[in-house]
Amino acid sequence: MFFIMIILINANQETKPIALHIGALFNSDNLFINNSQYDLQAAQIAIDEINLRYQDLFNGRYTLTLLSNNSRVEKQIFCTF
Repeated sequence: MFFIMIILINANQETKPIALHIGALFNSDNLFINNSQYDLQAAQIAIDEINLRYQDLFNGRYTLTLLSNNSRVEKQIFCTF
């Protein structure tokens, strides 16, 4: 599994909590390791649990959003002449 975490802040909101976006890449094409479904579910459950307590953890200032995608990279074929 390949995992990257990126945090982006959207600071244009004044009355609502600021959304912190956490990005993650999961290997969902690997047939041998549950397609990272359990990893994605665990990450989303963790985000949900944190957001339930955002008043205590972040003084109501921030909420978390999970952005996920497949980490698969298409193979490139290069021709040399």
